Amino acid sequence: MAQTTSILDMRFLDAIGFPMRGRFPGTLQPGAGLSFSHSGLSHDQVMARLQVIEDVQDDADRAHPTRRVRLHDPECGLQITIEYVYYPAHNALVYGATLTNAGNRNIEHLRGLHSFDLRVAPLQEIGGAPRVHTIGGGMWENYYPTPAYELRERRLLGPGGFTIDSGPTGRSSNKDLPFFFIEDGQGSSGIYGGIEWSGLWHVTFTRRDEPDQVHYGHLGPDKSLAIQGGMDEVDLLLCTGESFRMPRVLLGFYDGSIASGRNALRRFLNDWMPPLDGEPWLSPVQATPGGYICPTELTTDAQCRAHIAANAEVGVEYYVIECWFQSLADRAWNLGATGGARGTWHPDTSRFPNMRALADYARSLGMKFGLWTDMEVAHAESEVAREHPDWVLYIGGNPNGLLNLAVREAQDWAIAVYDRLINDYGVEWIFYDNNISPRPYWDANEPAQRHGRLHHDYIRGVWRVWEETIRRHPNVVFENCSSGGRRIDLGTLARSHCSFTSDQFRDKHMIRFQFSGANTVLPGSRILGGICKGLTSYSPYDWQANFAGMIALSEGVEEWSPEMRREARQHLGVYKSIRGFLAKDYYPLFAQPRSLEEWDGWQFHDPKTGEGFVLAFRVQSPQETASPRLAGLDAGRTYMLTDPYTGREEVLSGDQLLRVGLQMTLPFEGTRLLRYRPS
Repeated sequence: MAQTTSILDMRFLDAIGFPMRGRFPGTLQPGAGLSFSHSGLSHDQVMARLQVIEDVQDDADRAHPTRRVRLHDPECGLQITIEYVYYPAHNALVYGATLTNAGNRNIEHLRGLHSFDLRVAPLQEIGGAPRVHTIGGGMWENYYPTPAYELRERRLLGPGGFTIDSGPTGRSSNKDLPFFFIEDGQGSSGIYGGIEWSGLWHVTFTRRDEPDQVHYGHLGPDKSLAIQGGMDEVDLLLCTGESFRMPRVLLGFYDGSIASGRNALRRFLNDWMPPLDGEPWLSPVQATPGGYICPTELTTDAQCRAHIAANAEVGVEYYVIECWFQSLADRAWNLGATGGARGTWHPDTSRFPNMRALADYARSLGMKFGLWTDMEVAHAESEVAREHPDWVLYIGGNPNGLLNLAVREAQDWAIAVYDRLINDYGVEWIFYDNNISPRPYWDANEPAQRHGRLHHDYIRGVWRVWEETIRRHPNVVFENCSSGGRRIDLGTLARSHCSFTSDQFRDKHMIRFQFSGANTVLPGSRILGGICKGLTSYSPYDWQANFAGMIALSEGVEEWSPEMRREARQHLGVYKSIRGFLAKDYYPLFAQPRSLEEWDGWQFHDPKTGEGFVLAFRVQSPQETASPRLAGLDAGRTYMLTDPYTGREEVLSGDQLLRVGLQMTLPFEGTRLLRYRPS
């Protein structure tokens, strides 16, 4: 390949070798797609100094051809390697850069890391004012509508912009999910993007009109949209010989409506996330006796055996214990699982005298066994803090420290803990929780001139623990949880099998709302919702609010009546009959509701077979009838619709379902679930 003489003239899409879809590829302005600054220079000044010294194409992996560009700044010795990995099946690429100080002096104030630095111009070429779609992160609230997985749309009609970000805690989805969609002016094509970073990040979307708008004047004729952002809170002295890796980002292109873009991203993520033991992922049903969910004194061997038997009876497939490990000597637990001596990952033998026997009992009833961990928290009196005090970071007298996974030896220790638990007890599900905000510990434990180094090394250390555990134990489910869904990004999704959506697992309305939003980005087969209500009876709505994701059952099933268990078996049986569609395309039947007086519903559709299911909720709408229109069907075919609870069938035309809709009449908080197939 001919070498590019200037990074400013480079078009990183040029070497793909296949056309990208939609209007956006042709309007992306020249450049590397990223930028950064150092030594008080602007981004433009830094990038203008770079010389391309190598530009090669690697097609050894035909499914993911790669372009590598090496750059050099002769004035300071900085070397940059940018790697662009293309995903032809998804019309997408993932790219990032490694910065290395190969000079003979330190480089000051490395900052402004824009892993995204893109400019779309002129906006007239994409049909005018674009729409930007973003989504809330995995928070926990007790009001409706909740900000968790709330869909947001902004149309940039004039100069200005807005920013999405991780929130301040150091967890990547504590405010917004690090994903976005941009539609062209007609809603006929667009781009989707995401960030592979499990810490602090931001992305800013800015429209500019040139020349600038004058008060009472006209908007400028030349319009553009800038997309800039990446890792936050970096102001680093990059020492001689030192490297720093900018987070990678995802950029994909699609034709069609926003629904097409959302399904394009879902398909990408479904391929991006790891399989289980080399096999396709099928959303298993999990149960736990709880930790902070249930009183700790109930989490004993005897209680778990009764709970195991009851959950096996209703059809649960994995049994995962939360509050199982040793606490502080002569000290009561506080707040259940999150109050114990985390950092001592050995069974409490006063409650679990033989953990292997308990695990074998679960297996004898047809369930696989798992354990909850909170690896990044280390209490000052825990095993790891006592034996390796230099691995634990503290702030403000808080006895709960942060296990410093920026340290290689601490990573090795965590990996060894998982090896031991898996080998000793036959563990096949690791519930990896994270109930600590790392940013205050980073800020308190690194010098100002090295700000961002600990943050960088810590996140990559967390990833190494996850990667190595999955590599060594490919049959073990690795669940990503962070006080709910507060750390969901391309980095965690690539290194875990599933993610918990939110710690709001009690209110059915908010659970339904969260799944309605989350499925516009994440495959439903890879996200969990909890059922933890403690009710004496459960309506179909209580169960079906969780049918758009994986089910985690945290209920006292052993206390349920025979009738409640029969109903649970029925609902879980129906769920298992449709869960294979959760990885397929998703279409909301209604706009995400802003109140309980609106209908809600989902369609999951397999475009290859033409099959799928729909599930509608009336909630508390005064309208007893609705006719949502389906998507993805063939207007020229007929479809058999079956109620999986009653077996009742009806045949409707694809044309009617697409144009007129599927008429439903429901009572308050009524639901209707139908599976369909071409007839």
